[in-house]
Amino acid sequence: MKIITAALIIMIFWLGVNLLKLDDRKKELASEISGLESKASDIEKTNRALELYIANLNNPGFLDKEARIKLNYKSIGEQVVFFYEDKNKETIASKSEEGDYSFWQKIKNIFKRD
Repeated sequence: MKIITAALIIMIFWLGVNLLKLDDRKKELASEISGLESKASDIEKTNRALELYIANLNNPGFLDKEARIKLNYKSIGEQVVFFYEDKNKETIASKSEEGDYSFWQKIKNIFKRD
């Protein structure tokens, strides 16, 4: 009787350990499945974008626009104008830094220690 009880206890313990291992494996598989589903949705999104791009390749207006942007294409009789951003300009906020403060804030800044 003691041997059967000991064998049952060992068997129950072994089954419990295996159930815990299976639960961990189930969680790993669920995580892997969610990762693969997100990759699949990203691939589907990319596929739709590529299908739209391919469909637009049959449109002459789209081809003209792409040629202008990527190849610097210019039609006959057109003039090209370039706008360059002034990288040395200061923003208006930095120029009028003193004017944005209230009277009490200016007084406070006078006595403020740096």
